[in-house]
Amino acid sequence: MKYKKGDRVVFKIDEIDASDLNDVKFVTFGSDQLLGKLEDFQPAEKKIKMTVEEKNEFDLLREQYITPYAAMANMHACSEPHLFKKVNTHESDEKRAQNQFKFFKAFEHPELIEVEKEKKYYVHLLENDPCGYLNYDVSAKEYFIGSKGESDNYKTKFAKPEIAKMHFDNFKFTNKALEEVEDE
Repeated sequence: MKYKKGDRVVFKIDEIDASDLNDVKFVTFGSDQLLGKLEDFQPAEKKIKMTVEEKNEFDLLREQYITPYAAMANMHACSEPHLFKKVNTHESDEKRAQNQFKFFKAFEHPELIEVEKEKKYYVHLLENDPCGYLNYDVSAKEYFIGSKGESDNYKTKFAKPEIAKMHFDNFKFTNKALEEVEDE
């Protein structure tokens, strides 16, 4: 391990070293007492997970406001719906406080933000049929039933918000019809 000026390091001290530090305020340490850099003993900061939508809204707020308090005070359900819902969750007071703390921490340390990939799903409409999946023809802008195979012309993987916006007369998708796409 290489050390440089300004590194904060940890030493193991014995009784004599402790006494000298308390009384004399000067101690010489041996390399056998050096345990490592201080950051090696501190837990890594946990990443702050955000969806793509939350991160986009966060970036806009961060550009507009200097402080996290100002950003949170000016956040609205209409202009920042995803982030607003997260930091003002009705799940519990504790969860709301945790999410607001994470928002403040993200504002101070944006390098801790980790954008989660949005999960995609196949919509399996006809059970036990390998060609019973919802497909979307990109050029014709039409839905049809076909295989899972996706190409530039045919889309078969959809995010939950996309599925929620699909409107078919008298038909609503259930979670049973959704198959999560692996390794997307």
